[in-house]
Amino acid sequence: MQEIDLRELPAGEALRGVLGAYNKLQPGEEVGVTVASYPSGLRMGLVEAGAKHTAQHSDGGPWRLVVRGASQS
Repeated sequence: MQEIDLRELPAGEALRGVLGAYNKLQPGEEVGVTVASYPSGLRMGLVEAGAKHTAQHSDGGPWRLVVRGASQS
């Protein structure tokens, strides 16, 4: 699984980075993404794009997202 670190980016730019990685995924592939925060705008942007993902937060640390490529219909 590819890993990208977007902790240094503001939330809006992080969303663009996550979506850029998501758009390159093949069905069933995953990408791990580290972000400094997981605000509602980032969450909604991922939902609106149809990017299925999970999020885990380290105590006082960054968030780690795992974003999955869309499955073929």
